[in-house]
Amino acid sequence: MLDILIAEDNKEIGILLCDFLRKENYTVSVAQTGEKALELYEKYGARVIAMNVNRLTDIILCRMMISLFSRYIWRKNQPENAIPEPCFFI
Repeated sequence: MLDILIAEDNKEIGILLCDFLRKENYTVSVAQTGEKALELYEKYGARVIAMNVNRLTDIILCRMMISLFSRYIWRKNQPENAIPEPCFFI
C-alpha cells in the first residue's frame, strides 16, 4: 500500500514532490493523469491522495475513488483485499 499517491500533470513538480517525500521515508507514487491515479489507487491503495482540484473531472476522480473504497469496505469475506478510505490533500 502507498502512503501517498500524487496526481500531478506537471512532470517536474511530480518528480520534485516524489523525491522529497521518499527522502522522508514515505512510499509514494506519481500519476500524471486522472486515469492513471485511479488505476494506481485501485491496484495499491493509498493513505493520502495529493491532487489539485480545478476542473470538474478532478471532482469526478475524487468521487470515483471514494466509490471504489465503498465497494471494498463491504467485502467482509475478503478483508485482506480492502483498500483504505482515501484522504484527499488538495
